[in-house]
Amino acid sequence: MAPWIDPNPHPAVRDCIKELGPNRWLLGPFLICERDISKNTYRTWFDRDGSDLDEDDLYEGKWSPPDPDGPIQFVRCIQDHATWKIGEWAYLKSKPWFPEGGTEARTIKFVQSNAPSVPVPTVLENYVDTKARRSYLLTAIVPGEDLNDVWKSLDKEQKRDVSKQVAEHIHALAQFKSDRLASAEGKTLYEPYLSGGPGTSGLVPPERSREWERIWAAGQKEFVFYHADLGPSNIKVKVEKGKIKVTGILDWEIAGYVPKGWIATKLVVGTGLDFDWDGNGGGETKWRENLGHVLKGMGYEESGHRWHRRFLSQKA
Repeated sequence: MAPWIDPNPHPAVRDCIKELGPNRWLLGPFLICERDISKNTYRTWFDRDGSDLDEDDLYEGKWSPPDPDGPIQFVRCIQDHATWKIGEWAYLKSKPWFPEGGTEARTIKFVQSNAPSVPVPTVLENYVDTKARRSYLLTAIVPGEDLNDVWKSLDKEQKRDVSKQVAEHIHALAQFKSDRLASAEGKTLYEPYLSGGPGTSGLVPPERSREWERIWAAGQKEFVFYHADLGPSNIKVKVEKGKIKVTGILDWEIAGYVPKGWIATKLVVGTGLDFDWDGNGGGETKWRENLGHVLKGMGYEESGHRWHRRFLSQKA
């Protein structure tokens, strides 16, 4: 995951994790985590209903934010979406929850059940705070390195191979189809690029399924399942004996049923899928370009120019 920390995090983010005492934390409103130093582990037990938590533990002055030098590390914060690394075994994600939308945990379960060849994180805990309207997802750390971090060290064959592997995973997921825009659960899809862009909620209800129909090329209009956030920081890989293997695909929160034409188009217009490099002298878009090239050979056509005209007309 790319480190991206908002210097002034949303209040809902600041209170997501409370350090209750030495080696004891409350993750969200329900989940207690304790660290057993004697066993050199970061996961001893969890209690979802908080039965071990005294009410006065949460009074002002009884808890503090996690120690920046402790085992729970703040990884990324974008507005009110945040991620923490819990020791060396898990990530905790917290983001706004909408009753009309789906959850990332159920999306991961859908992929595990229907496309087991696609490598996804293992869900350890998932819960929703309906009062605060926030969701919490705890997943095991996926082995491997971020593609973002190793790309420059790969040779041409390895770059082609990893692009082909990801394209094959995309194609496997695209075999699952719907008659409308929807999440894996058949609920409202979250995709800001199809909702009207910045300043909107990012939610695209099913009744808007046909709004973009005219921009897709022939054969690209059916609704297929797509991850939709395949930046190089969301792809884990291992390189062994010169061979590269995709070990995990992360961040499934915007996955769902979209027009087939959106698969390649997102790679053309989605600048958030670039490499997260500073001062590299160019090449940030190479991942999008390589993956798009492989997908084109598999029958996925992009409609970037038509999408831009439609998108800009919505913002006007």
